[in-house]
Amino acid sequence: LRLEVLRERLKDDLDDFRRRDVQLSAALNAALHRDVATPVATPTEFELHAPDSDIAKLQQIALEHRPALQMLATTSDMHRAAADLARFEALPDPTVFAAYGVRKELPNGAGGRDLVTIGVGMPLPIFYGSRHGARAEESSSQSRAVAAQRDAAIDEIAGGLASAVAAWSRSARKVET
Repeated sequence: LRLEVLRERLKDDLDDFRRRDVQLSAALNAALHRDVATPVATPTEFELHAPDSDIAKLQQIALEHRPALQMLATTSDMHRAAADLARFEALPDPTVFAAYGVRKELPNGAGGRDLVTIGVGMPLPIFYGSRHGARAEESSSQSRAVAAQRDAAIDEIAGGLASAVAAWSRSARKVET
C-alpha cells in the first residue's frame, strides 16, 4: 500500500514537473520574442558555479554601488552640520566699533573739538539658547533618524546576501546530489 501511495505521489510530481517545464519554457520564449510553443533544449552537461561564500566582500560591493545609501549618509551629514551651525548661532555676536567725529566751531562761540569713540556691543543672550538649542536638537535628531535608516538598510542588505548565498549553496548541493 505504501509503495502504491509513493508511486501515485511520484506520478503527481512528474505531472507537476511537466507543468512547470511548460510554464518556464513559455516564459523563456516570451522573453526571447519567440513562439511560446518553441521547445527549449536543456544542455546535457553544464558547469556548476559554486557561490562566493565571502559575504563581507559581496556586502562591500553592494554598499559601494547603492546610491540610496550614499544619499542617506549625505542627508545625515547635512542634518549634523545644521545642528552644529545652530549651536554656533546660539553664541551671541559681539560688535566692536570705532568712530571719529570732527566738529566745527559753532557761531555762538562754542569751540569744536574732535571726538573719538571706541565701543564694544554685546547682545543679551535672552532666548538665544532656547531658540537655537531647539533647532540644534531637531537637526541632531533628524541626523540620528537618517543614520538609523541607513543602518537598517545595511542590515537588510547583509541579511539578503546571507540568505541568497545560503540558498545558492543549498541549490548547488542539490544539483551535485
